[in-house]
Amino acid sequence: MLKVNKGICCLLAALIVVLAVFAWIQSASEDVEGPDISFESDVIEVSIKDGDDVLLKGVTARDDEDGNVSDSLIVENISDFDDSGNRTVTYAASDKSHNVTKKERKVSYSDYRSPKFSLNKSTTFYSSDGNINLSDIITAEDVFDGDISAFVKLTEDDIVLGQGGKYYAKISVYNSAGDCSTLDLPVFIEAASQNSYAPVINLTDYIVYLKKGDKKPEWRDYIDSVKNRANSSEQSSADKYKDMVEIDDSNVDMSAEGCYYVSYSYTNPSDLSVTSRLIVVVE
Repeated sequence: MLKVNKGICCLLAALIVVLAVFAWIQSASEDVEGPDISFESDVIEVSIKDGDDVLLKGVTARDDEDGNVSDSLIVENISDFDDSGNRTVTYAASDKSHNVTKKERKVSYSDYRSPKFSLNKSTTFYSSDGNINLSDIITAEDVFDGDISAFVKLTEDDIVLGQGGKYYAKISVYNSAGDCSTLDLPVFIEAASQNSYAPVINLTDYIVYLKKGDKKPEWRDYIDSVKNRANSSEQSSADKYKDMVEIDDSNVDMSAEGCYYVSYSYTNPSDLSVTSRLIVVVE
């Protein structure tokens, strides 16, 4: 009986060895290497309107076993912007054995611009205003995400309600690519009560972005209309009152980047005055 048990043990041992050798041969013959991804260039320049098909131009994938597997290539991820203003694209490719390879390269945009703020009214208020809610008048637009007004943040301000003067509010907004725009927005409080009989100046825009070094535009072109009384339904054409509106652009320096303002002032026949302001961002 003991001899039979020894025989069985030897047989099992031999079987284990055979199975181990077979497994080693099997694993040695398996395809465990993923494809090789190559680029025509390490940095690609594209438009913000371009899709994955453009990002995949000049990208190939080749596998030792399966040959050309470029049709398996996908854009797996695009990172946030880095400090150099570029993003990183991660590509992935697979072979018939389901081996996956990833590789990265930089992408730059020929027509990208950071998110821009807009204002739907002047940032000029009155000392009689019991509350100033800047979030009601600030919007933001992004070339990737469209309207991102919901993500505008007011991080700090030095506004003193009821006290006339010039103040600043720091606003910021992020887009989905991690780019942040910030602005020290001038806010004005006129040391007077808002009067329904006072005139009103409406502008076509309340914030504009201009290029550093450019000539100053014709500021009067931003006058949309003028009302002689705030409570009047009659709205006079801008052309009639352009020469009557006083414009002060002394705060604007087109030679230096920064946030400035242009003041528009008008006095109606009842000797009541109003001032509206256009925010000018020089980039």
